[in-house]
Amino acid sequence: MTNKEKEIKTDTQNKSDYTPPFVMAGDTGSDNGETSAQEKSETVHAAAPSDYYEQMLRLRAEFDNYRKRVEREKSAQRAWAKEEILVKQISLLDIMTQALSAAKSTRNVEGVIVGLEMIIKEFEKMLSEEGVSAVADGGVFDPTIHEAVEAVEDDSSPDGEIKEVVQKGYLMGERLIRPARVKIVKNMKTGNAIG
Repeated sequence: MTNKEKEIKTDTQNKSDYTPPFVMAGDTGSDNGETSAQEKSETVHAAAPSDYYEQMLRLRAEFDNYRKRVEREKSAQRAWAKEEILVKQISLLDIMTQALSAAKSTRNVEGVIVGLEMIIKEFEKMLSEEGVSAVADGGVFDPTIHEAVEAVEDDSSPDGEIKEVVQKGYLMGERLIRPARVKIVKNMKTGNAIG
């Protein structure tokens, strides 16, 4: 018998209601070797429920901390993404402000037109850098990317052809973020107008 076992035995004899938290494999907890299998099982599992409960509480706390950390990270990523776009828009606002002050001080309409064209090109460049592209103008009406706002009678054009784009549509990658609002042709000769 080891010194540790002697200490446990002495403590057990002094405290009749003491149950050790665990028992080593092959250790019966007594010298006489007459402990039944059920007593061994009860002794081994005596502290297990509280251990499991404590472990469960730790895991729950760790998961709560993980969930909160992920939410903070998501929020920070959204803020960074907004910041990138807003910085680009602020620079475009500066250009528009300069164009407005130049338009107020000049009588040259051509200069104002050139300035507005430059602003539009800058906006298109910013959208392109973000993966946004305009829906193609013209062609045949496609309900997946177009929204018909008016049907225009025209016997010289085929039914369903786009006559005019009222408002441009935009795609972000392959995803439609705004449909193009269009006027479509209604050919009275064929009588099969779309819309």
